[in-house]
Amino acid sequence: IVVDGENGLLVPVGDANALAMGLERVLADDTLRQHLAQGAREMAAHYDWSEITKAYVSVYEAAVEKVREHV
Repeated sequence: IVVDGENGLLVPVGDANALAMGLERVLADDTLRQHLAQGAREMAAHYDWSEITKAYVSVYEAAVEKVREHV
């Protein structure tokens, strides 16, 4: 879900220094912060319930079509 540099910053698990450096980087760089925020909003839109519902409906429609082909 998180793409490094696109919608967030990834750091190694347990690396407090890397986490601190990442936070400092985001706090100091307005352009980066805005870029990451926009990327995060775009990614979050894919997980909106209306989008998830469309995906489920598509799967069910495909399943029904498969059943109809074999009846």
